Amino acid sequence: MARPASVFVRALSPEEALKLRRISRQSKVFALRQRAQIVLASDARSTAVEIARVLQTDENQVRRVIDDSEWWIAVGHLRRTSRAEPVVEAR
Repeated sequence: MARPASVFVRALSPEEALKLRRISRQSKVFALRQRAQIVLASDARSTAVEIARVLQTDENQVRRVIDDSEWWIAVGHLRRTSRAEPVVEAR
């Protein structure tokens, strides 16, 4: 059986990585802290299986966070309540 393709986030800028490191260490919200850790580990090219094992979570959760990470990074935070498309306000 073939191994599933690995999923990785895009390369993070130094500012993004610094912000995520701060969140992963200082956030009091578990889900936010874990999302930051997942994105940072993916940026370091750890596979979803390795990340799930280290963080003691489900591999599917890791893949879901990585898939949605571009949206979180673009808006400057990692909070997301649903997988629905973000609402964009007209200018």
